[in-house]
Amino acid sequence: MQIRLARHTERLGEVVAFYRDGIGLTEIGGFRGHNGYDGVFLSIPGTAAHLELTAARLARRSRTANRCSSSISATRTRYGRSPPASTSSRSPRPTRTGPSTD
Repeated sequence: MQIRLARHTERLGEVVAFYRDGIGLTEIGGFRGHNGYDGVFLSIPGTAAHLELTAARLARRSRTANRCSSSISATRTRYGRSPPASTSSRSPRPTRTGPSTD
């Protein structure tokens, strides 16, 4: 059985260098410009597992950033202010409370 783990990043070159040059994974392939993404495949020695690293090409990131910026501008125009901060009681990331265990 073969397993492929995928990780998206905005810093493809740096992350590939870390896994390939720093940790010693072997680069076995990749792609450029596939549906707006670049990617690199690395094999994990001694296993049938591969790590797939992907990044959006610059044009795709720019369109996404422009959409977010346009949405905020439209909210400011409509309501005369910035959109409200999230009122969700759940944080998207866990927060640490109490004494540190480090």
